[in-house]
Amino acid sequence: MLFNSLAYVNFFVIIFALHWMLPDKCRIPMLLIASYVFYSMWNVKYLLLIVGITVVAYVAGLLIETVAHYKTVLIASIVACLLCLFGFKYTNFFIGSIGDLLKACSLPITFPYIDVILPVGISFYTFQAIGYIIDVYNGRTNIKGETVRKLTV
Repeated sequence: MLFNSLAYVNFFVIIFALHWMLPDKCRIPMLLIASYVFYSMWNVKYLLLIVGITVVAYVAGLLIETVAHYKTVLIASIVACLLCLFGFKYTNFFIGSIGDLLKACSLPITFPYIDVILPVGISFYTFQAIGYIIDVYNGRTNIKGETVRKLTV
């Protein structure tokens, strides 16, 4: 769905109206679901990826907040998010580099490229999730996304 299409305008108007009609406690879950619906209209196959990164970030934030700054959870969740990002963005780069290296060494081994379309916005929502996890770890926000203390410069 393109931002300049009639379908987007209809979607936006419906979500905007729902946002103001629902009680405060239902707004954020509704916006999350609307975001998933909007993202899945591009390619439903990658919906699992964005939902997975959301779940990793939320569970990591929950564990960090309830287990008092558990550093292993912080590191594991950041690594999980980055593995998803690097898996999609750099797999073919590494396959090509290894193939070139083997060719330079006169080894007749070839690796097939993986035909994967890069999910829209994967870097953005991955780094947003990582930022959220780090903010929960540092005590700047809680698992509800509420600012706990202001960032000092």
